[in-house]
Amino acid sequence: MRARRLLSLGALALLPNALRAQGGTPPIGAGRVAAQVVAGTVALPVGYVGGGLATRQVARWLGASDDGASRAANVGAVAGTALAAAGAVSLVGARGPGVGSFPAAVGGAVVGGAASALLIRALRRPDDAPTKACKIGCVLLSAAIVALPSVGATVAYDVSRRSKR
Repeated sequence: MRARRLLSLGALALLPNALRAQGGTPPIGAGRVAAQVVAGTVALPVGYVGGGLATRQVARWLGASDDGASRAANVGAVAGTALAAAGAVSLVGARGPGVGSFPAAVGGAVVGGAASALLIRALRRPDDAPTKACKIGCVLLSAAIVALPSVGATVAYDVSRRSKR
């Protein structure tokens, strides 16, 4: 419940900027926004695996222990996730009217990832809790957790849009 309020307040805080940004830039359609979210969501696992594997390999080349390389791989996986989501969102968004900011999309992906982490913490059951079947609410919240970094990247990219010159 608290996580939903935080997400709602965050979305409302971005609304004035989104409306102001749309003033001088041609509007984008719902189809393009949906394509940005889908592309970013599809890119998430690629960025996670690629970032983790690449970072682990670099850490090993630099002489890190297996434990150190594993910790570095976790950081690289999270960074790869944000970069992949932002990259996919930016590629799709650049094909429309106006162009946005890739750094803004990365920031939005990071904020969306943080919102996902908060949602995971809010929904986590204690270890001694009885096991329950995952019903429709659980499935929808799981989908939201996966999609939030892409949604954040899409919102930030589209808010930063300006007319192409």
